[in-house]
Amino acid sequence: MTSIETTAAAAPPQGPAEGSAPVALTFGPSQRQKRVTVVFRLILVIPQLVALYFLALAAVVLVVVAWFAALVTGRVPGGIAEFLIGWLAGRRGCRPTSSA
Repeated sequence: MTSIETTAAAAPPQGPAEGSAPVALTFGPSQRQKRVTVVFRLILVIPQLVALYFLALAAVVLVVVAWFAALVTGRVPGGIAEFLIGWLAGRRGCRPTSSA
């Protein structure tokens, strides 16, 4: 059995720097939103959710295809791997599901 030794570089100091002042943020009062704009945004998100459904279906199918490809060839094809990484990382579904 072999052992791997790792050396870590010295970590930078944590916390505020010497002589720095804290940052204070102030926000004005929140404004009321019109109900029409909220409903309009919900209507606009419907096509995105439909497309997201089909992308999720494609991801499920590609997982099965990737499994068989990895079983036969020993590796997952590049295009399938990139799509699944993008899907699992949330790049494909974050925006529409955050709008809904």
